[in-house]
Amino acid sequence: MTVIALGSEFNGDDGAGIEAAREIDGAVALGRPGASLLDWFDPEIALVIVDAVRSIPVGELVEIPLQSLSERASRAAASGTHDLGVAQAFELARALGRPLPRGVFVGVGGARFAPGAPMSEAVRAAIPALVARVIAARDALLNASHTSNEEPPPCTNTGSSPG
Repeated sequence: MTVIALGSEFNGDDGAGIEAAREIDGAVALGRPGASLLDWFDPEIALVIVDAVRSIPVGELVEIPLQSLSERASRAAASGTHDLGVAQAFELARALGRPLPRGVFVGVGGARFAPGAPMSEAVRAAIPALVARVIAARDALLNASHTSNEEPPPCTNTGSSPG
């Protein structure tokens, strides 16, 4: 189970994922990895990917299963690998025949993405809720993988009487 934070702390609201990662034990802040995000795709390791997004209201949180994000990616077009977002990384992985990870994407709506812009107050105020949502998603994935990987207890009934 890995928590991956994306974004740039120097580009306003784009730093929300990186800011959240500072509060989450074991989270990996990748910044803007581009195509190297695919190096983290392993079907055996669940991911929680956290980032700021432009497609929802500022400060609002969204949680999307990675499988759904993968399906949405097939309808989206990337403008180039330097702008490679999470959905486009899924599309690239699919095109290359690479395995897709399981897990969830947790995002916060942002408005300021320009270099040197400050983080908006709405996004800054949403960071504690973003951290809590990421931790809850991580814990749910951990619990699901422990439940699905559990073996039944060994049979202790040998059919003989204690004696």
